[in-house]
Amino acid sequence: MSKKFRPGVTFGDFMVHDSAVTMSKVRPEKNVDLPRLSAWIWVGVMIFLGVLLVKLVSLQIFEGGKYRILADENRILRIRVPAKRGTIYDRNGQILAQNVKKNVFQPDTKLTIDNWQREYKLGSAASHMLGYVGEVSPDEVGLIGESGGKYEAGSWIGRAGIEAQYEEMLRGVDGGRLVEVDNEGKVVRELGQKEPSPGKDIKLAMDAGLQNVAYEA
Repeated sequence: MSKKFRPGVTFGDFMVHDSAVTMSKVRPEKNVDLPRLSAWIWVGVMIFLGVLLVKLVSLQIFEGGKYRILADENRILRIRVPAKRGTIYDRNGQILAQNVKKNVFQPDTKLTIDNWQREYKLGSAASHMLGYVGEVSPDEVGLIGESGGKYEAGSWIGRAGIEAQYEEMLRGVDGGRLVEVDNEGKVVRELGQKEPSPGKDIKLAMDAGLQNVAYEA
């Protein structure tokens, strides 16, 4: 009588398995849809190129002018050329206050700029009458005087006495230089220059000699 073997039943030294059970444990291979995958990759590439093209058009057409202006502002530098402040004389024509030229070297642009330093001949003897000048404060930058000139950073303004009272006459109108600079800030060439207009001189009724004697007394 023949014996039937069941899966997992030991017969002698052998383990008998059902071939159907063994085959069921093998996973079938999945087929990749290459044409469909290629189509999706192509769509992604086209979207990326479209976004890039839109960005380039926006930069060139719509925002190109703005970036061109910013580039020119970084390339072209305006250097203020201060005007000579007017001289103050006494009744006899003796100088009481005057501007003395002082050259200032700018290491960044390698340029020497003419600047002015106020000098008072009588010193403390007439300081209460003549007053003094000082650099404009941040709050005063951009203010427009009666003559129409603006106060810029580095400008000087009369603070007291005659200097403050006759500020509009004495200050003059600053000039300027337009220069082209490279990416390191060094001047490449001069583009233009506007000469400053010096301030007006004024003559007072006071006598410098008498004022000095009165002060010493």
